[in-house]
Amino acid sequence: MRRASRGSSSGASSAEVRRAVLAALVLLAGCAPASSPSTDPLAGLPRRTITVDGAPLAMVVAVDRGRGLMGVDDLGDVDGMLFDYSAESSPSRSTFWMQGVRIPLDVAFFGEDRRLIAQLTMPVCPESAQASRACPRYASPAPFRWALETEAGAFDFADSAVIDPGAP
Repeated sequence: MRRASRGSSSGASSAEVRRAVLAALVLLAGCAPASSPSTDPLAGLPRRTITVDGAPLAMVVAVDRGRGLMGVDDLGDVDGMLFDYSAESSPSRSTFWMQGVRIPLDVAFFGEDRRLIAQLTMPVCPESAQASRACPRYASPAPFRWALETEAGAFDFADSAVIDPGAP
């Protein structure tokens, strides 16, 4: 029975072999795909704690109001999205729709006096309406300064509810 040779037949030293293996690992690491950016549509959005009737709510702030919660499957560790129109010269008459939104939502509108104006449930828009961009629009019955989108049924604000929108 023959013993296996400990050295390489080419006469390479163990230091040379280690260097070659290290060089190969460095090359392979350079070929690895770069880490992909976050696919969480809420990642990177500003966060703000607000209160409604003294109860704290963790919100993300809508930066692109037209996008809102499009593409969101799960609100994760936030209670919803805050649409803040307080810096505008006059209260908003904007409408909301569910184009590209994957979960049913409630929207609550608050006026300049910080009191609740209305809250509406917005079901997921059917695929047929999504394809033709014909999702219904939801409007506050009066101009508003703040709107909150939350998962449908998560909150049932009292008719006398008051918002403290926190500091921008």
